Amino acid sequence: MNRGTRAGFRFAILGPLAMLALPGAGFAQPNLTAFSITPNTINTASASANVTLNFTATDSASGVLYFETAFVDPTGVFLQRGSQLFSPALNTVNGSVTITFPAFSNSGTWTVGTIFLLDNAGNTTVLDTATISGLGFPTTLQITSATDSVAPKLTGFSLAPGSIDTTSGPANLAMNFTATDDQSGVKTVQVGLSSPSGASTPSVTVNLTPNTSVSGTANSPFPKFSESGTWTVTSVFVADAVGNTQVLGTADLAGQGFPASFNVTSSHDTQPPALATFGFTPGSIDTAAGPSGVTVNYKVTDDLSGATTFQVGFLSPSGANTALGSATFPANVSMTGTANVPFPKGSETGTWTVASAFVSDAAGNTTTLATGDLVGRGFPTQVTVTNNMAPDVTAQMSVTRTVVTFNRGTGKYSQTVTVTNNGGALAAAAYVADGLPAGVAMTAPSGLTASTSPSGSPFKELGPMGAGAQVTLIIEFTRTGTQAFTYNPRVLGAGPR
Repeated sequence: MNRGTRAGFRFAILGPLAMLALPGAGFAQPNLTAFSITPNTINTASASANVTLNFTATDSASGVLYFETAFVDPTGVFLQRGSQLFSPALNTVNGSVTITFPAFSNSGTWTVGTIFLLDNAGNTTVLDTATISGLGFPTTLQITSATDSVAPKLTGFSLAPGSIDTTSGPANLAMNFTATDDQSGVKTVQVGLSSPSGASTPSVTVNLTPNTSVSGTANSPFPKFSESGTWTVTSVFVADAVGNTQVLGTADLAGQGFPASFNVTSSHDTQPPALATFGFTPGSIDTAAGPSGVTVNYKVTDDLSGATTFQVGFLSPSGANTALGSATFPANVSMTGTANVPFPKGSETGTWTVASAFVSDAAGNTTTLATGDLVGRGFPTQVTVTNNMAPDVTAQMSVTRTVVTFNRGTGKYSQTVTVTNNGGALAAAAYVADGLPAGVAMTAPSGLTASTSPSGSPFKELGPMGAGAQVTLIIEFTRTGTQAFTYNPRVLGAGPR
């Protein structure tokens, strides 16, 4: 029999309608003033049948927006539902909803389980069976139907070709079938296969328009280098439109004279790929000013299916951090390429080591080389990471600043700054203004700090400063308001600012 839609999964207003039943601003609820079922008796023994529900509903305020109802079968488990949306919402609606009951619907008395009304302000009315009946409206539909309890039957099954070869490329196995069903019709055919080792168990499903007699083909693609040997048809599953099923195992198929196995010829790829060459540039990087990276060069070879993946991982000196790079490519028996390994700004300093290099082929074979393996093959394994940011040399400097004055001619503010080096010679120095108030900006700075902290501060380059050297510069500022010209001076030595 046709079991329809399970009420537990989609029972009228307990499904999508519950989301529409939102509290509204108004207080007037929509009312059902008329309701009829035409016809009140149907027969689904050989075909589907329609039932029309005519209704009238009113809402004096915002207007009726939505109507929904559902019939529940005699078991209380399955239902058929219908709905209508009114746009725009009307104070009085005369609606009509047609519900289709499929062939082999459950026989007996179906009941209007609920009617749901929604107005344009979000107010709702929910009527159960007893309330609908109390209003004098019909609540039952009588269905006469046939019971389909007979499973479908596989009447023909063949394989074409009887053997396939995947040595040089993929191949297709066509599994042809015929099947019959006495009433609701065959709807689904599924074929399950198993490789000689049992490691591969593909299946193919064919969905059909239900018919009492069907024929079709289930195509199963076999990739290049599929496992060779005798494959088995482990099962053929046939289902009709109401859920009756037939399942034939390997022995069942053979017992009915159907083929239950086929042969695959292949050069099965069991050899892992090899890392033929490996290197990277540069051998040292600095991440003080920003992120940097290493370019890894590789060549991977494979005997049959072709290499498809390369991965490499660097480990920091403490072992707490990693830097990874990878590349994927179409299967190739000899692949030369590069993989970029990014190192973020401020990466841990010291000697980073290649912890592993990994390669794989199209058949799933893999090779993993650890640090010792790479060293044993003469491949490089170490890269040096530095963070040579400019040192803060403020402590060895004397800094004097004049009062900031306004130049009416330029419209800018200026300050004279004198920096004296009381320590050792510096190859380069820069004067930094940290913490300038919002709205105050240094005019034409040499740049903004990025490697040192705090970052984003404007600075002026001072050039080399020998021991005892003194540099005087005039710094100009602009401002958008009346902010004070306050900031913290800082002097940096040579290196990324």
